[in-house]
Amino acid sequence: YIQAGAFANQENALRARDAIAELAPATITSVSTTGQRLFRVRLGPLASVDEADAALERVVKRGYAGARIVVE
Repeated sequence: YIQAGAFANQENALRARDAIAELAPATITSVSTTGQRLFRVRLGPLASVDEADAALERVVKRGYAGARIVVE
């Protein structure tokens, strides 16, 4: 997966998801960490490391400089 970001505001997560959704399937998951609810925006799953590297580059070009590859 590529995680574009984790947002405290759900509206911001929705905007991020919409901005990257044409690249690959994009989802929002809600998680609680240290008592705070975050909305993670992820792209994927991706089939290979090469595909993940290419997707990460495209997500960063969309303005999500903090995006990273997440392996589950």
